[in-house]
Amino acid sequence: MLFLITGKPGSFKTAKTATLALQYLKEGRSVYTNIDEFDYEGVQKLPENNDWRETPEGSVVIYDEAQQFDFLQYKGREKLSSDGRVKELEVHRHTGHDIILVTQSPTFLHNHVLSLVGSHYHLHRAYGRGFADVFLWRYAVTMPDSTGAKNKAESHEKFKPDSKIFDKYKSTTLDTHKLKIPPLYYKLGGFLILVLAIIGYVVFGSSNPYISVKAILGNKDKLAHQDEILKNGKSQQVLSSSPAATTTTNQQSTDLDLQCRKAENLNKPECVKWYDDLTKNKNSVAVRNESGSFSNGSNSVGSADITYDPAKPYASKLENVHYTVSSMPKFSGCLKTQTGEYRAYTEQGTYLKTSKSVCDRLMHDSADRPYDYFRQQNQQQLQAQQLSDIKSSSNKDDSKQSDSNVVLVPDNSVFPPKDITKPTI
Repeated sequence: MLFLITGKPGSFKTAKTATLALQYLKEGRSVYTNIDEFDYEGVQKLPENNDWRETPEGSVVIYDEAQQFDFLQYKGREKLSSDGRVKELEVHRHTGHDIILVTQSPTFLHNHVLSLVGSHYHLHRAYGRGFADVFLWRYAVTMPDSTGAKNKAESHEKFKPDSKIFDKYKSTTLDTHKLKIPPLYYKLGGFLILVLAIIGYVVFGSSNPYISVKAILGNKDKLAHQDEILKNGKSQQVLSSSPAATTTTNQQSTDLDLQCRKAENLNKPECVKWYDDLTKNKNSVAVRNESGSFSNGSNSVGSADITYDPAKPYASKLENVHYTVSSMPKFSGCLKTQTGEYRAYTEQGTYLKTSKSVCDRLMHDSADRPYDYFRQQNQQQLQAQQLSDIKSSSNKDDSKQSDSNVVLVPDNSVFPPKDITKPTI
């Protein structure tokens, strides 16, 4: 096969060729070349007339700096050579010869020779590096350094010559190449260092709780501390079952029982929770007597098993919870303020926080009133009514005297009557 090896001076062309020659020698083949002082056993010089045809069959013939041989030189537009040494290259495989041509550029060689090339190796040594890029085509490429040609290469590999190979021959050029890094590489290196510095600061120096190592480790310590607090809390819960803790808990419950019965405290969070706990525990809201004890009340008509929230008067849910009428606030009605808003109030005129839909429903139809589960008739009022009936039937004068005890309350409302519903008594 006819091989072509090209490359600029100092691109390891001769070193690549010498390496191939040593491989052929190991295969037992004879090598003929003009490489200067190629001192190796089995390597012979070219015949005097540089005619490869005079070498034994199966020999390897290497022409270093091939453009210096007249029959291989470029002859302008001459496509075919009349020299027998070139014409016989067309059938050199018949004798088992392998011909290697080494030159700096394919354009230095005859067109006839280039058309017979079977493998073209081009070496490119960038920035004076210690290795060369080797591109391979199965034909001669006239512009091997072009990007398009390199993209079409059959293979691309790195070639780093063995340092001992340079002791086997004398190079035609002195290697003055020094490694030269392009300025762009310095800029890229500086940019990379800057990026790494920023990442290092963000990870190790920042206080961001999501990316900082210190913050993450600190969060782990906080979680461990919270776990310890939870464990201690469980221990305190065990200690709370002692008589002293029970006494403190009972005292707190008594204070809430006193405070949460007041209308102004109904919406306080602790009172809301107190009423919710009564409902969950199915306890009863009893009346406090003068002695300080609790009872269901002598004037109580009865109790129903229901859950009642004055802020949700239309809702009713049967439960085994007993509420005493005299101690619970009741939804009484709604009024319209000067700003056009509706406000709900209890039976004693206390403002009651409730949903707007409650007042909208009641004002839309005043007859659609929520049922009053806790309405009771006062025992004293009942007795007075009975006595009034007796006196009215026996003595009209007594009836007049009874009527004189009635005081008429003038209607001094500051809002239109149509904007208020009648309270439940």
